[in-house]
Order: sequence, then C-alpha cells, then structure tokens
Amino acid sequence: MRKLIYIANARMPTEKAHGIQIAKMCEAFAGTGAEVDLILPWRVNRMSGDLFRYYGVKRSFAVRRFFTLDMLWLPFLKPLWFFLQTVSFVKIVWLASRVRSREWRASIVYTRELLVTAFPPRAKELIFEIHRLPKKNTWIWRRALARVDRLVVISDGLKEDLLAFGVQPEKIMVALDAVDLAQFDITVSQKEAREKLDLPLDRQIVMYTGHLYDWKGAETLLAAASMCPDKRFIFVGGTKEDRKAFEIKAKGMTHVLVLGHRSPDMIPLYLKAADILVIPNSGKEVVSARYTSPMKLFEYMAARRPIIASDLPSIRETLDDSTATFFAPDNAQSLTNAIQFVFMHAEESAQKADRAFEKVKECTWSKRAQKILHLCAA
Repeated sequence: MRKLIYIANARMPTEKAHGIQIAKMCEAFAGTGAEVDLILPWRVNRMSGDLFRYYGVKRSFAVRRFFTLDMLWLPFLKPLWFFLQTVSFVKIVWLASRVRSREWRASIVYTRELLVTAFPPRAKELIFEIHRLPKKNTWIWRRALARVDRLVVISDGLKEDLLAFGVQPEKIMVALDAVDLAQFDITVSQKEAREKLDLPLDRQIVMYTGHLYDWKGAETLLAAASMCPDKRFIFVGGTKEDRKAFEIKAKGMTHVLVLGHRSPDMIPLYLKAADILVIPNSGKEVVSARYTSPMKLFEYMAARRPIIASDLPSIRETLDDSTATFFAPDNAQSLTNAIQFVFMHAEESAQKADRAFEKVKECTWSKRAQKILHLCAA
C-alpha cells in the first residue's frame, strides 16, 4: 500500500478555506487506496471539535499532531510568534523524519508549506502544492523549488510564473481546486432551504460565500447592492473581525445581511436558497487575477444556481460564457448590470447553471487526488 504523509502547519478545524481543502484531499488520497497521515501542529484553537465531523470527511486517514511553540494567541508581536511557531513545527517534522527514517523514506510527503520544502524531511518523493508566489524569486523559494520532486499548482498563471522562475515544465502539474459533489446533492427545494435558514420567501436573493479580504471583491458586491435596493444581498463567511468591519460598511443598507462564518455542512443549504451566486474577485492583485482557483466557484457550480463572476483569467480557467455571466472586475455598475441581466433572462441563466453543473462533475476531490498520484507513478 502506498504511504502518503500530508504536512500542514494549520490550525484545524479552521474557518478558513484551506482547512476544507486539506481535509478533503486527505480523504481523497485515502480513497485511492493510499495510507494517509495528516500531520498538524498542536495549536491553541478557539474552534474546538472533531476534525472529521466538522469537515464531513470519512475517518479514512490518521491525524497526528506535533509539538510547536505556539504563542500566536498573544495579542502582540504576531509576526515574531508566527515565525517561531513555523520554525519549531518544521524542525520537529524534520526530526521526526530522521527518527522514523524507514517509514518516511518509503512515503510520499505532500505539503503546502514553503519551509517544509526548503528544509525537507526525508521522503521517497516530495510534492509541494502552491497557491501563490512571491513577486521575486527569493533564495528560500529557489531552495524550495530545487529540492522538491513535483509541484502542484492551482492555476495556469502559477505555472507560467514558475516557468519564468526557471522551473522545468515537466516538474509542474496544474490541478484546479474541486468539490465534494455528494455534499451538495441535497433534495430540499429553494423554498424549503429559505424556511430552514429563516430567509425571506418573497425576495430575490443575491449571495456571496467566502472571506471578506479585499482581493475577494466583496466590497464591489456591496457597492452593487446599494444600486439594487429591491434585492436581498447575503454575505456568508469571514472572520469575526472582518465581519464587524464589513457590517460598518453596510450600515444603513437594510437589504444587506452579513452572516459571518458558517460551518461547511451549512453552505449547500445557503447556496440552494439563493437566486444568484456571485464571485466578485478583484483584478487589482495577482493572486486574484491569475493565481486563485476559488473553491466557492466549484461549490456554486455544484449548487446549480446562476453564477455571476469577475472576468479574470483565473476564473476563465473554469468558467466561460456558456456557464456563467461575467462582469468587469472592481466595477460595481458592471456587476449591477450583470445582476439585472440574469434576472431578466432567467431561462438562459438557468441553462448556463445546468451546463456548469455538468462540467463540475469532472472537478471532484477524488479525481484531483487520482490525477496527482498518477503523476507520482509516472
């Protein structure tokens, strides 16, 4: 049986999207028949609870937590505590690979952590999954890129820039993010979903799910909401701090509802309740315009609801004009026009949603894991 060790310097469960991706990929790797260990740091976590239950994944992989110097709960010197926590975790992982050398040398090591690849543990093969790149090819990136065996990236934009860094093309695989179709295969109607969530039955709902970082573009959707007072705009997601700041920006807009974080098992119900789902990514930052592969995009497709999206290369890697309606990034008026278009062309928009649903059937975590492990066998 193939052994895979997934190393994640992450607080899990977490309200951030990377937690979902890590848990789903570990489940998917295990689903291929691999023996999977997920290695996490011991961290103070305000989100207590069982990892498997929270993410809705099978107990098909082991979770091992390693010591780390965790002072991130302190309200000061955050950069210093983050550095010390990261270094201590990477060092413990490195030592563990020496202590259990035979096990690690026979294993595939998979990680999203830069320092793990720059100072790698022993492994049969080391795979580095990359979600963003620095503006310059720094020494630590050069060290990491030289030491890994394979690179998995989530967009063509990342691959293009890695090639510009001098990485050989055969070392790179593009694997977009994915979705758990079974999780979104719910039988409730839109009316039933709204009743369960206590959402209005008589209003058209435009919805966004995800974080409220600037590059996610939620403020552009908020600006569009100010031009559409007859619709109901719902924002699901974000940290407590970001939600509070966003609520201040939405003050006085009674048709806007800012709900904050919801557990992953609730998201399918919210998407089912919507009339339109929006991906308003900003075009001002490279991570948004060229690097990202938003998990919400695949969840929207699985929800079979009309999608409106920023017209960006990163989004166009998955959607096209036959599966979504596009608007000019960072342009609230363009987004408003797109919202009005979708409501005025309901049948055409529903057909696009159906085509998006058919396309997303090829974008599952299971197929992504199989593709990546096939690369290892090559």
